Amino acid sequence: MNTVNYIQAIVQAGLDFEIPIKGITERELDEMCLVQKVSHLPKAYKDFMLQCGKGAGLYARDSDFTYPRVCNLKHELERHLVNEGMELPDNAFVFGAYQGYQYRYFICDEHEDPAIFLMMFTDEETSPTLINEKFSQDKLEGIDQYKIAFYHI
Repeated sequence: MNTVNYIQAIVQAGLDFEIPIKGITERELDEMCLVQKVSHLPKAYKDFMLQCGKGAGLYARDSDFTYPRVCNLKHELERHLVNEGMELPDNAFVFGAYQGYQYRYFICDEHEDPAIFLMMFTDEETSPTLINEKFSQDKLEGIDQYKIAFYHI
């Protein structure tokens, strides 16, 4: 699997201002594994976080995905799920949240570019929904969506 250049995608989308694009360290990746109790992280996610884990310009600026905030997301989601009588798989890694009622996660298994699931808490039934087959594709599509939102194109 090739490394995706997320920084280049953010710059080309014109989203590289207000918030600096800044990555995290391998040590911080290890800390995230420890806190969320997973044995490893997939390459696609590590690539993204090493490039943009502390800031990604205007991309996803209204979402919780940056370090160290991401460390607590699994615990938050698990608390919500207890109220619903549900459990998250042990090898799930929660990598994003939006306003405390939407959480994105993937399963840490042999896939280096894992599928993305969304857990949304609304008045309707709460259940995980597959939203993308690949993490990298989800990020690149998200960058395009933010570009459209900011530049109305």
